[in-house]
Amino acid sequence: MILHLREEEKQFQLQILTEMIQILLMLLGLAFGNNNGNATCDNNNGGTVTTQDSGGGTGFDPGDTGGPVGGNSGQLPPPTPRP
Repeated sequence: MILHLREEEKQFQLQILTEMIQILLMLLGLAFGNNNGNATCDNNNGGTVTTQDSGGGTGFDPGDTGGPVGGNSGQLPPPTPRP
């Protein structure tokens, strides 16, 4: 009878251990998921790369767009409180 209880205790401890390992693996999977941020393409098929130019300035300079220059876009400050 005592041997039978010890065997059940071992089975219970083994079950708890496997559940703890599964939880740790799940947390590691959430913390370090499949990072595709640095994905590369190694197919070497010589695909064509195209760029689009707005026709304004040279390179990536769009030229004079006619809009306001600077950070002030006409936003009004909040009204002052009256006593």
